[in-house]
Amino acid sequence: MNEPFLLSNLIELQELDNEIFKLISEKSDGTTVKELKTHEIEFKKLQSDKQNIENELQLYTDAKSHIEKSILESQMKIETINEKLNTNLDASELQNYNLQKQNFQKNLLDYEKSLNELNVENSDELESINKIDLSLESLKPTLLSLSKTLQNEWREIDQKIGKYE
Repeated sequence: MNEPFLLSNLIELQELDNEIFKLISEKSDGTTVKELKTHEIEFKKLQSDKQNIENELQLYTDAKSHIEKSILESQMKIETINEKLNTNLDASELQNYNLQKQNFQKNLLDYEKSLNELNVENSDELESINKIDLSLESLKPTLLSLSKTLQNEWREIDQKIGKYE
């Protein structure tokens, strides 16, 4: 065999391997990859921060749920009493239903006041969650765009690698 010919082919193969290696390296360490990773890390951190705040607000969430349930029950009882008040009642029944209605209306106002106080007490945390949600929503288009760009870049790199192989 012709040794210079084999040496020439070996050098050519090494150059092709180097080109393929550069392309593979570009695929995993490119600017778009780094940018996407940075934004993904930021997105995950925001999600984690939101989850931590939501965990801190568990007592608030439970209390709010209980108060909202009580508000709904009071509203339904007031509606039921109003329906009964629209029927023919004797004086004692009328007085009894009116007292019940006043009591439920007072309870309803108390529940609404408690809910407002609860929301005020936790307003900083609720505002933080809203800000995080806005940040997450603003990151989504960037992540999507970078992903599409990266997909196109990788397709081009794969085509180049295919040519070298």
